[in-house]
Amino acid sequence: MVNRSGSSATNLQQIGKGFRLTGWVCLWIQVVLTVVSSVVLIFATLFSPSRFANPNNPSSSSFSTFAGVALTTFSIFTLCFSIYWAFRYVLVGRQLVNKTTRPKKAEVIQILRTGLYVSLGGMLVAIFGAEAITGVLVGKASVSQGSGFAINPSQVVQSLDMFTILASLQVILAHFVGIAGALLLLNKMSRQ
Repeated sequence: MVNRSGSSATNLQQIGKGFRLTGWVCLWIQVVLTVVSSVVLIFATLFSPSRFANPNNPSSSSFSTFAGVALTTFSIFTLCFSIYWAFRYVLVGRQLVNKTTRPKKAEVIQILRTGLYVSLGGMLVAIFGAEAITGVLVGKASVSQGSGFAINPSQVVQSLDMFTILASLQVILAHFVGIAGALLLLNKMSRQ
């Protein structure tokens, strides 16, 4: 029986170490991707020439671009919460090692589920944002290919337009890291 309790303490130590390591890895990957995608998105929206093309004539493509950028921005905010939640994994890992502050297994699983739901929701919103922006770019590309000599500059795909797609993809990747981390930790908890 003594060996079983010793092995249980060793398992909790390993799980706590796994929580801390996974939490830190997820946190830093998400921080880097959030900063890069935020800077890219700000750069693309501030310096996009199509933004200044004709402000008196709003079109459906400008609304779709706005919707895509707004959804990606909202997903960045959910990513900030996911970063906080990754740090929470680190704190849970520290608590698992300490006998006096050790949380119950059901509490830990609920923490992991919350992190998983936040990342899944943020990823879904980011995918909708990327779809809206991609639809606009496909529309611009098809219009510019069919035109002759009279090409409206706001209907040509600019290199800055591609930055919005890049920002959305980085947000999707950051949410994927959060999902993978939560699933990895849920798997460790289910083996316990």
